[in-house]
Amino acid sequence: MADVRLEKVSKTYEKHTVFHDLDLTAYDGECFTLLGPSGCGKTVIMRLIAGFEQPSSGSIFIGDTLVSSLEAGVHLPPESRRIGVVFQDYAVWPHKTVFDNVIYPLRIQKIPKDEAVRRTNAAIESVNLHGLENRLPYQLSGGQQQRVALARALVSNPGIMLLDEPLCNLDANLREEMRFEIKELQRTTGVTILYVTHDQEIALALSDRIAIMDDGGRIRQVGTPYEIFENPSDSYVYLFMGVSNFIPVRAENNQVYIEGTDQPLDDPPEDTMPAGRRFVAACRPTDVELTRNGAPVSGIVVRRNFLGPIIDYRVTIGGSEVRVQQGTREALERNLIFDEGEPCGVRFLALQWYDSDSSEERVQA
Repeated sequence: MADVRLEKVSKTYEKHTVFHDLDLTAYDGECFTLLGPSGCGKTVIMRLIAGFEQPSSGSIFIGDTLVSSLEAGVHLPPESRRIGVVFQDYAVWPHKTVFDNVIYPLRIQKIPKDEAVRRTNAAIESVNLHGLENRLPYQLSGGQQQRVALARALVSNPGIMLLDEPLCNLDANLREEMRFEIKELQRTTGVTILYVTHDQEIALALSDRIAIMDDGGRIRQVGTPYEIFENPSDSYVYLFMGVSNFIPVRAENNQVYIEGTDQPLDDPPEDTMPAGRRFVAACRPTDVELTRNGAPVSGIVVRRNFLGPIIDYRVTIGGSEVRVQQGTREALERNLIFDEGEPCGVRFLALQWYDSDSSEERVQA
């Protein structure tokens, strides 16, 4: 097992620069996720670490070993890096059985037959495919085929597993099942996992740490799932990590008011705001509460959607529309079911403050 470290890594294709001077470290034994929009360079990073491509500049280390550097003339081939790779399309051979798919890397490595069979059976067992060894891929579900790909990557005892969107072709129930299995595999094997996805839910469920990338190939924040979700470094990260409200506000008389109203917001930023300054208050729909009285802000319900366990509202306050989600059971018990067109009180339970410019940047990204 080993850390994976990228130092000042850049990658350029002709005139297009994917990223420039990228620094990144995944620690030994952790599940580290690259999370960002399509086209931001996540898969390119995976290919550089695997050795399928070489960086245009900078250095890549696995442990203390320099595995790739154009300047130093070093490029260790993929088969020498002790890395297992799982792709989003499974890439299992349709004419080979589960057993033959999994044992294939060991045959290429000319591992003695008895050891190869033992390791193959252990890998198949580790992904809960025992008893399916003689089945062909067309006889398996999508989740089972993905397990075959995982077992094939594990059978060579890699120090690092690279998983490139491996769950995106599965239905919702299988995605949930497989993400728990991947986490369990990491726990039992101790392998370092680098996971690429644009799915925030999978990243939060699987990761020890997450790196948020923007579509310019920049890393905006690295942290634990809790740190990323609860304390985003900027509005880009805040909006990328889930449904969000960005409410235009202004500073006046050491108070913060919603634009287009004379309604102040509780808990304004600690630092004193210059009079007339425009910025935004950000919150999640679940961090907004509707009341019938006593709230500092008033609004009008313009839309109500019943979604089973939650009720999803759109509420206008001045010229702003705020999305609110409240638990159905609690709303029923407290007589807080509002009709469209009905006035309501609005209480914000958690607000974060960002400059208007940074919010606009994220919306356009």
